Amino acid sequence: MIIEGCAGKTILLLQIGRAYQGVLETERKPDSVWTPVVHINVPPRCDSNLDWSLPFADFFGMDHTLNIEKRNYRSTDMTEPVVHHMQESRTSLILIDGVDRIHDSELGTAFDYFDSLQARLRVSIIYCGRGAADIVNEGLRQRSRSGRPRTSEQFRSSLPVMEIKPIPFREGAEEEWRSVLQAYDKNLVLYNHKPGSLLALDTLLHERTGGYMDTLDQLICQTAQQAIEDGTEVITEEGLNDMLVGRQDAEDEWT
Repeated sequence: MIIEGCAGKTILLLQIGRAYQGVLETERKPDSVWTPVVHINVPPRCDSNLDWSLPFADFFGMDHTLNIEKRNYRSTDMTEPVVHHMQESRTSLILIDGVDRIHDSELGTAFDYFDSLQARLRVSIIYCGRGAADIVNEGLRQRSRSGRPRTSEQFRSSLPVMEIKPIPFREGAEEEWRSVLQAYDKNLVLYNHKPGSLLALDTLLHERTGGYMDTLDQLICQTAQQAIEDGTEVITEEGLNDMLVGRQDAEDEWT
């Protein structure tokens, strides 16, 4: 599967991993060896199998240096130990976050590596990142057979895509946005905060954030910190309007 879109992709990716493992744990008793879900972040440069093997080795806490006694900290390809460990721990799901950090020149190597893991381990993979669908599709196209019939359409994989979009707030679609604010309101700890007061600011908060979770989080957090510093201990419309969040706010202020 592929996850792409605006902020919140990593949170969703991890929640899927936790939910998947939770389902498995209801079917069997976990043990110290069992690791059904593996989560890695794409490193900055991945030119070879060695580079790709290290994030997996780090996940399992494996040492990947040679001649430690001689202080020669050169890393070694950990693919075989990693594959063996995942076979022994019965890994069945791999979460790969930050595929947008895979450079164009590395796509072939990356997806050859992922395909090899899938073939040897019979695992499912979820790719996550900005523009992930195009990146994954291009990576799969590059590693497809050179004799593949060419068409006028861009090659698209059959992987399902889950796109994270801003939360809407319009007539008839208010509940989702208000449920998010309700969660913030419930967990907001300020001396003068009255339960439900954030819900009264629902329109303003959506106008300021556009429904993006990362901007909402930043706006509420900064306003709450300011309320603590100035002693008001409450989030108000005036306090929210004093905060700058995101590029658009900065451009408006400059204008």
